[in-house]
Amino acid sequence: NSPAAITAMVTAPVPAAGLFIIQLFTSDKLALYSMGARQVTPAEQPQLHAIIDRLCVQANLPKPRVAVAQTPMPNAFAVGRSPKAATVCATTGILSLLSDVELEAVLGHELTHVVNRDVMVMTIASFFASIAAILARFGIFFGGGRGRNQGNAFAIVLLVSIGVYVVSFVLLRTLSRYREYAADRGSAILTGRPSALISALMKLRDRKSTRLNSSHITI
Repeated sequence: NSPAAITAMVTAPVPAAGLFIIQLFTSDKLALYSMGARQVTPAEQPQLHAIIDRLCVQANLPKPRVAVAQTPMPNAFAVGRSPKAATVCATTGILSLLSDVELEAVLGHELTHVVNRDVMVMTIASFFASIAAILARFGIFFGGGRGRNQGNAFAIVLLVSIGVYVVSFVLLRTLSRYREYAADRGSAILTGRPSALISALMKLRDRKSTRLNSSHITI
């Protein structure tokens, strides 16, 4: 009935907030675990550490943890809710594919995500879309009420929730694209070689096109 539906929709943000907190503090560990990544020392990966050291000096950034994932898929990514909790990971595929200057450009892109706290920004942005989606699903599941006033209130909450979800989804996609462009710009500033990032992206594109069943490449 409608009171139950409204009660459920009002309390829906509580579990969403709980999931948000869990995601904020565990998403980096889950991402690294899913890739089979392992933290490496300067002795194990001296060139990778040297590149990140130089970029961190340029960006005035605390050095993040450095990890490597044993997979031929060329990929690099940064995780962590803040610069102090960040980890930068590169796969063995991208380490073997790119030259040092190209790898530096890609890692500059990832460190710019860390500087801009993009993981935190995107997690917060997705939180509101998640709440709207949960409210809409609760509304569809419980259905409308019997009384006119109750039914009208329910319909308003449901329509607003759906509207917020649609707007949040569009804004989230736009924000994601903007953050990627900002990271590209940050890489060019840090390295002083925008052509190196272009060259790296072309190599990654060519490698992806030759692997019909490969996963999406994210940098």
